[in-house]
Amino acid sequence: GAITAGHFVVVSGIDAAGQSREFIGQIIKRNDCNDHTIRLCCLLPFYSIDTKEYIGSPEIYPRSVIHKSCHNVVELVNISKIVDVDVNDVTGLGFVFLESDVTDLKYHIQGMTNAFIIRYKYCSATRDLQPLSPTTFQCFPDLNATYNNLWCECLGRTIFMSIDYLRQEVWRFLCRYGQSQGRFPKAYLRISCNPQFAAYMTRFFVRAGILSYPTVASDLQRRIQHQLSYKMVSVEVNYNVFCFDCETKLETFAAMLGETALFGVRRKRPRKDEQSETRINDAINMLVTLQKLIHTANDCNIKSGTWVAMPLLFLIFLCFVTIIIQMCFCHI
Repeated sequence: GAITAGHFVVVSGIDAAGQSREFIGQIIKRNDCNDHTIRLCCLLPFYSIDTKEYIGSPEIYPRSVIHKSCHNVVELVNISKIVDVDVNDVTGLGFVFLESDVTDLKYHIQGMTNAFIIRYKYCSATRDLQPLSPTTFQCFPDLNATYNNLWCECLGRTIFMSIDYLRQEVWRFLCRYGQSQGRFPKAYLRISCNPQFAAYMTRFFVRAGILSYPTVASDLQRRIQHQLSYKMVSVEVNYNVFCFDCETKLETFAAMLGETALFGVRRKRPRKDEQSETRINDAINMLVTLQKLIHTANDCNIKSGTWVAMPLLFLIFLCFVTIIIQMCFCHI
């Protein structure tokens, strides 16, 4: 999938002083005069000293967001400045959400390195900050205005929803209720995901200096043939293995999923819209070792007529991600 207009991207470059700078930009369009250049709208850290150069000193400077869901999350501001950047300076996707969507727990971004919140856009004509709302700001570009009725997806939403799905599955193991799991419980998780997300994860980890190594594993598969002959066969599958066996590597994994994705509480799930606080002597599961095996099955083409009504995105490719989790627990 291509990164189209409306997506947020992370841009790295060298400023006039020769220092490396990084900022978030929203793609407006590709430059008409140069195919290797794209036009972006700049978003800068709201409370940075360098940002005051572009937004001046508003009469009312809002306080920073103190909600616990936004802890350590950087707030951006749209400075209404357009720049042209080389596509080679784009280092990855960025995720920008309205502050209200994060505090309402619609999106979970705490601890993600490339996720941000936003509340205001600077208007150069009136020289003030204008609040953003769902009618004036979109977290993800909609490729079809009637997406509620027709299938519509963009790369940014696909990646973020896949991250959230993986995080929920990890939490499902870390938050298992019961005190008889042992001191070093293990979990085996296998999920099918979009190959775009597999490529995103591979790029994210490689850029952080975590390299993979190839391996071959046997996978049991069912075969039901003529006259309902039922048999289990062993199929060799090629995987790329990422091993997270130290604190530094686990921090990289947490930078993608969020810092709280490494912890879980052995308690019953709270009821809907109820909040359960962790108490003294609660057992906490912590992720201490993790192996991620990524296999892309490009030849997995489903042609059954009973699946025609399903989105083509899930019919053409399947990517299998296998995660082996080693946990330990402690009391607080």
